[in-house]
Amino acid sequence: PSPSVRPTQAPTPSPSQSPTKSSNNDCTQCSNEPTPWMIGANKTCATWPLTEDRCNTTYWKNKQFCAQTCAEKGLAYEGTNCCLDAPRPTTAVPSKSPTSKAPTLKPSPQPSMVPTTNVPTPSPSVRPTQAPTPSPSQSPTKSSNNDCTQCSNEPTPWMIGANKTCATWPLTEDRCNTTYWKNKQFCAQTCAEKGLAYEGTNCCDGDETPTPDNDSNSGSCIVCSDTPSSWMTKNGHTCATWKGLKSKCGPNGQTPSFIQNKFCQQSCYDRFDPPIAYVDGDGNEEICCET
Repeated sequence: PSPSVRPTQAPTPSPSQSPTKSSNNDCTQCSNEPTPWMIGANKTCATWPLTEDRCNTTYWKNKQFCAQTCAEKGLAYEGTNCCLDAPRPTTAVPSKSPTSKAPTLKPSPQPSMVPTTNVPTPSPSVRPTQAPTPSPSQSPTKSSNNDCTQCSNEPTPWMIGANKTCATWPLTEDRCNTTYWKNKQFCAQTCAEKGLAYEGTNCCDGDETPTPDNDSNSGSCIVCSDTPSSWMTKNGHTCATWKGLKSKCGPNGQTPSFIQNKFCQQSCYDRFDPPIAYVDGDGNEEICCET
C-alpha cells in the first residue's frame, strides 16, 4: 500500500539535557542528627522549638548537631554546604492525541417526574420522647477529693534568673519527667495539671496563679570564663570537646572542687540541661550568656 500522505503525529520532543535539581552541584544532603538529650526526650531537629537557638552554640557547632535544619534556618555551620531545594517531581510529557474518541455523554434534558420513594413521612410522635432537660447545678463541678492540697509551683533557680514561670515556659512539661525536677519537685502544681503529678503529691485542680516574673537584675547573663583544669590542660583536653566533662558538671555527676574553681563554666552551661549552678562570692547564681 501507498504511504500515508500526512504523518500521524508530531515527532517525540527531545528530552531536557539538564536535571530539574538545584544548580548548586557542590551541595550535599547534610546530617540531621539530634543531640543525645534530644534523642532521649524524643525531640527532632525539625520540630523542637529551641533548635534555632542552639544552632549558634559552640557545642552544637563543634558536633554539627541538626546540620540540615540549621542550614534551612539560615544558620549553616562553617565548612558545610547543605542542599536546600526539595526534589521536584518530574512532569510527564503531554499526549499529542486525545485519550479517547468517545464523546462525553450529555445530561438528560428533562428531570425525572417520578418521586424517588412512595413511602410517606411517618407521623410525629404524640408524646415527647423524654423529660425536659434538668436545671443546671448551682454549685461548681469541683473535684470531690477533700484530701487534695494546693501544691507549690516554685520554678528552678535558672528559671527564676531567666524570668521564666512554670505556667508559661514551653519546656515545663518536658522537664516534669526528669529526675532532677522530681527530686526537687519544681513546678509541682503545673506538672500535676499536665497529668504528670509527682509521686506522693495530690494537687487540687484549678486555675494556677502564675508566679510573677522576677524583675531583679538576676535575669542578666554574664560572659563566663571557659578555663580548663590543670589536669585537662596537661592531657590536651578542652572544655568544649572533652567527653569527661559530664562527670564534672553534668546534671547527674558534679565534682564540688571543679565547680568551686569555676572550671569550664561556659561549656558546663552550654552543654548540659539543666545548666550547672555556679555562684558568685555573695551566693547569687551566675547565668552565663549563650555563646
